[in-house]
Amino acid sequence: MLNDVRAVSAPTDANLPPETTSALRTLLKDSERLLLYAAEAGIEVDDAVRDEILRALTAAHAGQPIASTALLNASTKLAAVVRPVSAASLQACADRKEVERTVRLYRLVALCLALIIIPITLITFVTSAISDAMQKDIELANTLAVKLSDQIGPPQNQPSGGIRGNPDKLPHGVREIDVIRDLQTLAATARAVDARARQLNWFVFRMVPDPFLSIRHDPEQVRRQFELPSDLPDLSRALTERISAYQEVRYFGQSVRELISTVYGAIAVGILPVLYALLGAVAYLLRLYQQQVKNRTFTGSDNHMARFVIAAIGGGVVGLFKTFTASDTASISPLAIAFLVGYATDVFFSFLDSFVQTFNRDGGAAEARKR
Repeated sequence: MLNDVRAVSAPTDANLPPETTSALRTLLKDSERLLLYAAEAGIEVDDAVRDEILRALTAAHAGQPIASTALLNASTKLAAVVRPVSAASLQACADRKEVERTVRLYRLVALCLALIIIPITLITFVTSAISDAMQKDIELANTLAVKLSDQIGPPQNQPSGGIRGNPDKLPHGVREIDVIRDLQTLAATARAVDARARQLNWFVFRMVPDPFLSIRHDPEQVRRQFELPSDLPDLSRALTERISAYQEVRYFGQSVRELISTVYGAIAVGILPVLYALLGAVAYLLRLYQQQVKNRTFTGSDNHMARFVIAAIGGGVVGLFKTFTASDTASISPLAIAFLVGYATDVFFSFLDSFVQTFNRDGGAAEARKR
């Protein structure tokens, strides 16, 4: 009778179905692996837990039945002691090929994203700088054109002999040398606007027609079009020619600038934040895997597709905002925020929560004022 009671209270794997017996044998191997890891890492394990696992190992090697209940209890306590390390993570970390394959995959993704992001970012930065410089030149040329038109006026009939205009008709206090200097500045500024417009046009595959394309091959015609005559026989006529050339250059430059702003503005707002967010997600995963391999918690079976989806959504939302104020004096660019969203999705959800709370406070205050 006593033996029957012991048989019921302490079952062995010999009394269990084959599937359960096989699972117990696998659990025993995992417990052995965890026990060795605990000894290697200096983690203290209860004597009863250690003895029970060793007893089960001895029985298994001798072909004797294993006390299933005692093994389950000991394995449960051991797993709690070494957590977050598990038998699966120890096995995955021992398989260097699996670790290298996973890390290599995310490194490749990071490299592909960088090869896309870096050229687009550089092009966006360069086109923005050229566009801003051209806008300043256009504003300067506009001011000079208005000023010179007031000082010189329209062309007049001049006597022969190569005399310049009628200097005595210049406004009081305006010197001829100052007018010539402004004319030279206007011509130089028009050339600068033309050069920058041609540079920007290259970034949009020359979609804007060049008004001076027919004379680009002839340096002499280009010089006559954009430079002042060496002798300046007539200031008024020279001004008219310079303004006429400048107006064509200005229209060319503004057309290219608007196209650049549209194309690369859309890229900077709609595409770059998403790419930066995905890059942030890859950076987080690479750092995570590095820590997991170091701590032996790497399993290689995690599916982080949800993180990439959240990063892409967050990057797209961040692109709708121009700047983010971090303090009273500092602001963070949307691209930096997009990278943070991909690296730490909690940042994105915290931002959304704070934004919703702001609307709730504003709505509550407005409701209170109505009452």
